[in-house]
Formats: sequence, C-alpha cells, structure tokens
Amino acid sequence: MSVGSYGTWSSPISAADVAAGGVGVGEPWLEGDVAYWLERRPADQGRAVLVRAEPFGSPVDVTPNGFDARTRVHEYGGGSYLVRGDVVVFSNDDDQRLYRQDAGGEPRPITPEPPSRASIRYADGRMTLDGARLICVRERHEPDRVLNELVTLPADGSEEPVVVASGADFYAAPRVSADGRRIAFIAWRQPRMPWDGTELHVADLGTDATLSGDRVVAGGERESIFQPEWSPAGVLHFVSDRTGWWNVYRLDGDGRAEHLTPLDAEFGVPMWELGYATYAFLDDGRIVCTYRTRGVQHLAAIDPTTLELLDLDVPFPSFEPYLRTSGSRLLFVAGGSAIPHEVVSLDFTARSVDVLRVEREIPFDDAYVSAPEPLEFPTESGRARTRTSIRRRTRTRRRRRANGRRSS
Repeated sequence: MSVGSYGTWSSPISAADVAAGGVGVGEPWLEGDVAYWLERRPADQGRAVLVRAEPFGSPVDVTPNGFDARTRVHEYGGGSYLVRGDVVVFSNDDDQRLYRQDAGGEPRPITPEPPSRASIRYADGRMTLDGARLICVRERHEPDRVLNELVTLPADGSEEPVVVASGADFYAAPRVSADGRRIAFIAWRQPRMPWDGTELHVADLGTDATLSGDRVVAGGERESIFQPEWSPAGVLHFVSDRTGWWNVYRLDGDGRAEHLTPLDAEFGVPMWELGYATYAFLDDGRIVCTYRTRGVQHLAAIDPTTLELLDLDVPFPSFEPYLRTSGSRLLFVAGGSAIPHEVVSLDFTARSVDVLRVEREIPFDDAYVSAPEPLEFPTESGRARTRTSIRRRTRTRRRRRANGRRSS
C-alpha cells in the first residue's frame, strides 16, 4: 500500500473510461406490460431516442434516425412523450412539433409548423379517456413575450390546438381523472418558482376536452403543490409543503385535504422538469413512493387504509423522480455511488426486480468509490444529531428479490 497526498494517487478510472460509450436513461413510462424510456446517446450527437422493452425482452428503438425526442418547455424540458396503447406522441427537438407514431409506422407531425424554428413547444401531455384528444402544456415564444397555456388537440392532428386554460405564467401536470370527467393541473405566476407557491386547479372536462367550472382546491402564494394524480378510484392526490415538508395528501368527498404521510420527510422534489412523479398507484390500492429523510432516499409503499408506510428493500440508494406503475408493476430509474443508473422493473406479485437497461458499465472495484454518509450537526436550535453512515449493498445482476421492512 502506498499513501499519496490528496488528488495525486493513481486511479484505474480514466477520463476516457467515463466519456466513452454508455447512454443516459430517463423519463420511463409503463404502458401495460411494456416499458418505455428515453436514452440520450453521446455517440449519436446526444440524440434522445425512445426505447421500448417487452417483459424480460431486449430493448428496441421506437423513434427512428432523424428524430430527437426532447422538449424545451420551461427550457428544462421533461414530459417529452406519452404512450397510449400502440400510439406514441413525442416532441421533436429540432422543430418542437408534436409527432404521432403508430406501431410499425413512421412519425408524422400533428401540430402546425411554428412561425419560427422551435418557437412553439409542447410537453407533459395526457390523452382523454377515449384516446381521441390530447391535453398538454404549450409554450409560445413571441417577439416580446413568452406565453404558457394548456391546449387540447385531436390525437390525429386533424385540427389545430385550442387553448383551454390561460392567464397564469406557467402550467404543469394536466391529469385526467379515471372516469374522464375531470382534470387537475398546476399553475403559478412570476416571480414565484414552483417550489415557492403554486395553485392546484380542478375543472370539469367536456367531451371535446374543453374545461368548465375551474376552481382552486389547494395551494397559493406560500404553498407549493407538486404532482396532482388521480387514484384508480377517482380520488385526487397531491404533494404539498403546507407543513414545511413535502407530504402526500388526498381530497375527501367534502374537498378537505387528508394528510397521508405526516412525517418530517420530503415526498416531493423541486420541479425543475415536467413529468416528475414521486408516487404512483398499484392495482391493489397501495401507493408506491420515494421520500427523503436525513439525506437518505427511500422507496416505500403506503397502505391507503391504515396509512402504514413500508420501506421496500431494494439495492438502490438513489431514485430519479419518475415512478410509473401498471397493475402490480413499477418502473423506475435508480442508481447509486457505485451503481450506474438503471431502468428497473419491479413486479410486486412475483416480488422480483428486472434490470432492463444499464446506463454504462465501468469495471472497477467499489473500494475506489466514496460512499456518501449523512451527517448532522448542531444548529442554533440545537435540534440536529449525528447519524450512522449509509451501508453499501452488493449489486447483483438481472433478478433481485424485493422484500419489505417496516419504516420507523
């Protein structure tokens, strides 16, 4: 063993190892048993390619050469595509138009050509219950201003988009209820950022996807609302920081917010990108979620009746804020200090984990990687304490057991 001063020791990990090969993975989507995600490919000029995989099948490209599935709404993007059945709708980076791609077909534009290149942008879309129309965020860049709106358009592009909500500076997360009759969305105004204060709106959704009876049900200038989501039973859930912590709530029949996770923990994240989801619903009613406490991130399940929170024993210390569910399956992107980001499918019925895609593989001993360790220290209030360090888990390939342990 040799000892060197800081920054002078030799390492088996070179800059070439880090830069060569590999892809970036993100924005997963689960449609039935089929998993989708975006791959950012440095070897292809950073193009974002939509990929799909059948259960335990090999990934295949969906978007062909010449298309880059990426949106520039709010400049940070997110919510670049959506899937309904065998239909994919995505934003193309070059012109920012929406394209529809049917199974086995080529992408075709369904939004008009903008007056100048990429000046009209779309993101964070969802289809109506019958799949006939699309509702999404639209951002228009005009010579003297930038306008954000919610718009609807036929899913086949047969008509131009129609504005259904406007007046706020920003919009996000239009989500259609399970019965197709209501929609929830978030709006906020400058100079607030989405983690400062947002409004949660609910409106009735017409057969032509127009809105009526728009009302604010939560949020305000000093309350940040994150990720509205309808349960399969039609109950509106959302994350709010009204207690000083981003916790999960649901609206009861009288419009009162019921607190589901009364913990000093963060169940939400700053909404830099659109399309974030830190919780999702399983078919048995449980809510799968990620939360962070004392610097440590957890994957857990909430029993909607008892509100018991059960941590899931999975070998990942870090999760991207894109949880997707279908039936008893969960799709997510996770990694860690010694684990490259992976697209992971977790089957709660089989209690197994399948790794669908690994971001990159750099062979080296885990001992060369510093394991993060949460630290606490006294502040003026004297409330902070020291905590134990994070334990690294041994990583296994392809199949993993997914067991539960009770959260303290």
